Amino acid sequence: MSTYTKGQEVMLPKGMLGEVQGYSKGWYAILTDSGTMVKARGKDLRQRPRMTPNTDETPRKAAEGHGKRSKAPVDTNIATPTKTPKEKVKKARRGKSNGDSVAAELEAAFGVGELDGVYHHVAKVIDRPLLALKTRYNHLNHGQQRMVLGNLLRSFYRAKGILPGAK
Repeated sequence: MSTYTKGQEVMLPKGMLGEVQGYSKGWYAILTDSGTMVKARGKDLRQRPRMTPNTDETPRKAAEGHGKRSKAPVDTNIATPTKTPKEKVKKARRGKSNGDSVAAELEAAFGVGELDGVYHHVAKVIDRPLLALKTRYNHLNHGQQRMVLGNLLRSFYRAKGILPGAK
């Protein structure tokens, strides 16, 4: 475990550079190059790499360039490719209905936004009081009410044998 002194240059995670300003209760206060004060644990800090004289390379990179495997010097003027952001792919948007005959019937007759007409139609077809349906499903949002009404109609049609999948 390394200890750092006030004024010492350190490297933070993600490559940020800064200068140690103080230490308290296991946390170092670091003033970054951008002028913001951050706190970090000692285990997250690294000593700032020293630059070799007359080059822009760290000692490790300089040694790699002139090692046994590579006889040629490292060319620091090569442009490094930048990382291109990934393009967001639009996901296929599902419709508001499941596409069966009941959904098509409700959409054709009442459109997407008309809820009162759907309530009247379902109450008439399944022979339930309109007020009972509205009070039972009033706490739901518009889309949930529409879904429940469609499901009521669908289950009624299946019970009567009008839709496939009758029980």
